[in-house]
Amino acid sequence: MDISEGTVAPKQKNLTEGIILAGIGLVFASSLPVFLNMYDDVPIPTFGIWRYFVTCIYCVPISILVWMRNKADIIISEVFSYQTALNILLGSCCFTLGSYVYITSTHYTILAHSITLCNSGGLFLIAVNLLVCSKVHKAEIFGAIIVICGIAVLLQDHSSVKKSRSTDILKGDLYGLAAMPLYASSYIFNARACKVLPSMIVFHCFGFIQMSIYITYYVVFTDVSWTLLLSRDITYGFFGWLTPEYFVLSAVIISFFLGIFGVGSYIFLLDYFSPSVVASLFLLQPFVGQILGVLFGQDGMPGGFAYFGASIITIGLCLIIKGNTLKDKEDVELEIAQDVEMTDKSLLANDPEKDILT
Repeated sequence: MDISEGTVAPKQKNLTEGIILAGIGLVFASSLPVFLNMYDDVPIPTFGIWRYFVTCIYCVPISILVWMRNKADIIISEVFSYQTALNILLGSCCFTLGSYVYITSTHYTILAHSITLCNSGGLFLIAVNLLVCSKVHKAEIFGAIIVICGIAVLLQDHSSVKKSRSTDILKGDLYGLAAMPLYASSYIFNARACKVLPSMIVFHCFGFIQMSIYITYYVVFTDVSWTLLLSRDITYGFFGWLTPEYFVLSAVIISFFLGIFGVGSYIFLLDYFSPSVVASLFLLQPFVGQILGVLFGQDGMPGGFAYFGASIITIGLCLIIKGNTLKDKEDVELEIAQDVEMTDKSLLANDPEKDILT
């Protein structure tokens, strides 16, 4: 399995569209933990079932439309292959576990820490590409070094506190770091799937598998009865999202806006940027997430080290994106040069004047 595909070129490179989508995705994805933490009486797996079940329902007509519009470009033999199924399955599993660890991290440390650490997967991908001797631009390397320095500064922030829960910065930060390679791996597998299928359909499969994983957790690892699981109980019921107090939150805000435009952006952006860039883009989430955390009374204001560290990370992120863009440009120029060379050789081989002279 070639992990060096972490820097594979995406199918389309409309930078303006990609930047707009990234901005929308950052806002909605940053809002997700804030809304999830509003309701402590609902376990993380239960909310996972609610939001992915409803999101999958929303995605049905959209996926059908996308399939009809792109069916001429879809190779059926590649879609229904073992490799495609494995990529979607592994991407979903890594993201599900990463999300669980990430949300757990937000229970102990402030959002700026959790979001920054778990979204540092771009560093992981760059390191892997270096290890397997895949091409990495020097700007990406310098950017990664700067991001590491920024994370080190961020980890020195011990003055920040959570208002809604007990604070354990170190414990929360360790959870955030544990989520990083899981998220990074999900980008790799999802990027491969997006080479075969439209990203919207990949996201639909992605959501269905995550919902199935959470359901399997309850069925296999708990003693909860099927009667309770199939009820509208807010703790274990698969249909608890239908209760009046949770319907708007789970069915509209979390499942539609934060689900499709937030979580979905992790996959949709793979049409515009490589996985290492997408993973790094979400390092900007702390700016939005922390503001929301303060506004909703979940966090106190971050300390000086948090501001300083986040600023350093942003600088490093810009270098990583620039390096990746330059690398793609160099690859395109090299491919064009090789095509020209092959064409020249072909013309010379078929040149009748050359045959006469020979």
